[in-house]
Amino acid sequence: MRPSIRRLVEFFVKARMGLYDLYYSETVLGEIEAAPEPRRGQMLALVSETGPQLLATTVEVERLAQVYLDRGALPPRSTVDAQHVAHATVNQMDVLVSLNFKHLANIGRRDRITAINLEQGYSHPLNLVPPMLLPEVDNGTA
Repeated sequence: MRPSIRRLVEFFVKARMGLYDLYYSETVLGEIEAAPEPRRGQMLALVSETGPQLLATTVEVERLAQVYLDRGALPPRSTVDAQHVAHATVNQMDVLVSLNFKHLANIGRRDRITAINLEQGYSHPLNLVPPMLLPEVDNGTA
């Protein structure tokens, strides 16, 4: 098994053990519901198994997502990605886990997003990382 796939599997094993506080947004739920079978069923089962808390899409999330797009932190067609980042920022998440290396887990984009967040009054740092780069967890602590 490739190291990146092994780390992804390890992430979800640890999530099932309750070692991470997991959240997902209405945006993620929409993506899951739009996925073809059998992927849709697999993702819904994973949500059920890991028990993340659902985050509602608020006016503030929508506003901040639009700022990311308007200011070029994310490409104009990346509305869903902007919503993911806005959900994590508004809800003061420590980490946004993504397999989207092109847009979300990208250092240049992260710096632009951080600058916008600070300008908009969000000082809580947001780390955009792929699951395989999450720190090791030992007894529930990073």
